[in-house]
Amino acid sequence: MISPLDELKNLQRAAKDQNLIIGSKTIRDSLLAKEIDSVFVSKTFHSQKTDLANLLSIAGIKINTTDMTNYELANHCKKTFPVSIVAVKSQKQ
Repeated sequence: MISPLDELKNLQRAAKDQNLIIGSKTIRDSLLAKEIDSVFVSKTFHSQKTDLANLLSIAGIKINTTDMTNYELANHCKKTFPVSIVAVKSQKQ
């Protein structure tokens, strides 16, 4: 099992390598194309959470709920706009 700290390092590495997918609609499309390894959500993410969470759990994708706000998550993703949900692209493409 991967620790939350290792998952956060994975997120930061993916941000550096530009291997992130941001936004629930884009993540849903990428989920159908099987391009996702894991998903991170901010503590303030509420809209569409249950719908997307159900789709992700059916696909066997791990959802990492963080204690970060939208702005803190955006900072980890090297973005200047708030980020509520972000996925790490799969390396097996």
